[in-house]
Amino acid sequence: MKTEVDIEKRYYEILEKKGGKIAEETKKTLLKDIHSPNLKASLQYVVENWHDPLRPTLVTLSREAVDGESESITPAAIATSLIGLSLIIWNDLADGVKYRGFVPTFPQKLGEGTAQIIAGIATAKGYHLLSEFLQKEKSPEKYRRINNSFLDLACTMAEAEALNFSLRKRNDANHEDKINVFKMRSVHLRSCMEIGAIGTGSEAEITALADYGSLYGEIMELRDDLRMSLNFTFELADKIQRGTLPYTLYWMKDHSKKAEKLLSSLIKKQKIKPIDIKNVINRLFETGTIDHTLKRVNILVEEATKKIRMKNEPSQLLKFLVQAQNTLILQNLTVATAI
Repeated sequence: MKTEVDIEKRYYEILEKKGGKIAEETKKTLLKDIHSPNLKASLQYVVENWHDPLRPTLVTLSREAVDGESESITPAAIATSLIGLSLIIWNDLADGVKYRGFVPTFPQKLGEGTAQIIAGIATAKGYHLLSEFLQKEKSPEKYRRINNSFLDLACTMAEAEALNFSLRKRNDANHEDKINVFKMRSVHLRSCMEIGAIGTGSEAEITALADYGSLYGEIMELRDDLRMSLNFTFELADKIQRGTLPYTLYWMKDHSKKAEKLLSSLIKKQKIKPIDIKNVINRLFETGTIDHTLKRVNILVEEATKKIRMKNEPSQLLKFLVQAQNTLILQNLTVATAI
């Protein structure tokens, strides 16, 4: 019987085996042909503090699941990772996030202006690499579909951030609004799966893998949301004061008048203290918010698992990666409970 430690270890081993090398190639691509000393120093900080094997892993496994050659899709995998970096930066800029845990975000560390430039460079390099990759494709249909997938990624993420930004100004914003943001943001993993399968997989396989990516993306949004909500960090206090509430806090206030009153009082405070955050976390447990979120994740995990019908090893790895999320989330919960 595998323990939680075994599952976590295997999860990250798979990511490094399938996507680690591509993640390192992505860093080299980001640094390439940058001659400004100041900008190069900032980019060097980014590559030293950013490692994304997940997106390349999903692109690779998607291609292998439909019996394709994974090395041929490496340039597209690097492109998705570069665009993923730009999305991380722009998400933090839109949310005004200064810390993840106790670690400063790139906008906080490097300055908003520099962070925007880096996000732009990552996007430009991602699309340039994609263009070179597509020029080598002899299939006009494959060219069109992969290009459209990237365009849909960019447009949908822009819509997601627009909606997320608007929630700050709305007194009637609720947990369903936040879920809609998560569903739109999930396009970043949907695109990984779709791009990997295009050109080799059947229509049914491409659709199933893309749907798996959407569900996985929503799970990862909930996982990150729950992690942030259950830790005594600068990030949670900052989000409360800015009105950019995580899903869990929206759900909590929508189901408890006491919780709504507590959050309203904290938003008005100039400084939120650790005891205030502890009260919020206690209220999360008392209102059943944690149980609700875990159940939602479990349903998504089951749905994603059903999408993978192929029997080969890459497909089994895809199933494991999504099923491991329950364990990884529960580990975060254990840490929060211990505090």
